[in-house]
Amino acid sequence: MNYLGTVQRPEPPIGRNAKCPCGSGQKFKNCCLRKRRRPDPDQVGQIIDSIMAKREMLSAIYTPRPEVIAAMRRVDIHPAHVHAYSQLGFIVSPFYRKHGPADNVRRWDAAVSVYCQEHEIDAPPVHA
Repeated sequence: MNYLGTVQRPEPPIGRNAKCPCGSGQKFKNCCLRKRRRPDPDQVGQIIDSIMAKREMLSAIYTPRPEVIAAMRRVDIHPAHVHAYSQLGFIVSPFYRKHGPADNVRRWDAAVSVYCQEHEIDAPPVHA
């Protein structure tokens, strides 16, 4: 998953072996390729703005919501899972366990384990 989105180029890419667009008659790789590797300061600013907007959006997503916690309790979700969600702000489903960030899965498992140890209850089954 790419949380940062995509950056669109203002023009199509130039092949390394194509003629250089500067008009020198040389191949692009032997002429202006190295010069073009430096990012345009405006592009860097746009990329940073885009990353910061995505980061703000993700922080809103990873904020535990009281109505979700109440709903989880109403439908008899294991209390260790409710605790983990209230601590972390995300839920680890079987799909997330397989495809999500491993660090988040480890944090989820640790929160569930701590809750079960503190309350002396059996841990819920882990679905792979």
